[in-house]
Amino acid sequence: MLAAQRRQRILQLANVRGIVSIRELTDELKTPEVTVRRDLSAMAADGVLTRIRGDAMVPPGFAYEPSHAERAGRSTCEKEAIAELAATLVKPGAVLLGPGTTVQALARRLTHLAGLTVVTNSLLVLDALALASNVEVLMTGGTLRQSIHALVGPRLEHGLRGLHVSQVYLSG
Repeated sequence: MLAAQRRQRILQLANVRGIVSIRELTDELKTPEVTVRRDLSAMAADGVLTRIRGDAMVPPGFAYEPSHAERAGRSTCEKEAIAELAATLVKPGAVLLGPGTTVQALARRLTHLAGLTVVTNSLLVLDALALASNVEVLMTGGTLRQSIHALVGPRLEHGLRGLHVSQVYLSG
C-alpha cells in the first residue's frame, strides 16, 4: 500500500472512531509500527491529525476529505456545467482558484483569458494553466497533501497574507 493510500485510510479510521491507536492501525493496515508512526508524524505536521500518547485523532473541525481520485469520477456532467457557467463570470485581474475537481474544470476554460492572474494552491489548477502564456499563475507555499494534489498548512496561510484578489472560486 502506498503512503498516500495508507494516510487516507488512517484519516478515514480516525474520523469514524474518533481516536485510533498505533496498534489498531498496524493491525488494520497490515503495516509495521515504524511505518505507521512515520505516517502519523507526517500527518500531524500537515495538521490533519493530532498525536496523543501513541494515539491519533482528527483535530476538532477537521473532517474526512475524499481523495482527488474519489472525487474526479463523481457528477462529472454537473461539474462541467458549473465550470462552464463560472468561466463566464471570471474577469481579467487577480482571482484565487482553490483545489477541487470543479475548479480544475474551470481552470481549463480560462486559458484564453488575457490579463488574468491566478493564485492557487492546487497542482491540478497549475497543470491546467501551465501552457496558457497569457495567464500569470502564482503558487502559494505549503506542504503537499497528496490526496488532493494541493498545498496546505501554515506556509499556505502565510503565502496568502497580503494578497488581494477580486474573485475566489472554491469547490467542496
